[in-house]
Amino acid sequence: MSRVLSSKANALLVLPDNPASLHLRPQLAAFAKEHRLPLILPCGDVSEDEALVSYGERLEDTAQLAAAHVVKIARGANAADLPIEQPTRFRLGVNLKVARHLGITIPASVLARADMVIE
Repeated sequence: MSRVLSSKANALLVLPDNPASLHLRPQLAAFAKEHRLPLILPCGDVSEDEALVSYGERLEDTAQLAAAHVVKIARGANAADLPIEQPTRFRLGVNLKVARHLGITIPASVLARADMVIE
């Protein structure tokens, strides 16, 4: 985290290519809040004390797709014959509580598109 501070970062963006970082959400959120940095998370769920914005696939949908593939394989399907599927539904979360703490105004057009807004 010292590299974040020494680089004079304006925000923290957690990329979806490192699932382990999602387990660090509370620590990342505390760090971002302490240093007044907007936190942007890759999944579409945002909690009251975490990210300013989150955007990503609906994890429930991804889990259901994976479970459907497991069922097909368990019933005898060849895994190599199953199609590769990508998420088609995404969720945008905006946390106005964090925005107020950071002194950031979220445009009404973004709020209108958000699936979840925390007041």
